[in-house]
Amino acid sequence: MVYADDIILVTSSAIVLQNALEISQRELENLDMSINAKKTCCLRTGRRANARCARIVTLNGTLGLLQWSDELRYLGVHVVRSSRFKISLDKPRRSFYRAANSKQRFW
Repeated sequence: MVYADDIILVTSSAIVLQNALEISQRELENLDMSINAKKTCCLRTGRRANARCARIVTLNGTLGLLQWSDELRYLGVHVVRSSRFKISLDKPRRSFYRAANSKQRFW
């Protein structure tokens, strides 16, 4: 799924993810774009969400290994590692209450 400059790859396995990442990286290079490995992470959901995952490496290892994460943020939605698809509203809720309870008034 693509939205502006944000991309999310959804695959059935780590091996397919590795292949999809390589294909995506080649296409981005054709567009004179690249992946920022520091802002990129992998997350696993499903029955084997807690199982150890294969290492995902960027094309030719130029950017290094991608980190496996317990949570990722895509378009403001926090997706959490779980046996079922799950999102977290904790951070947006905290941000909302912090803004609502700040001493700064906008009216």
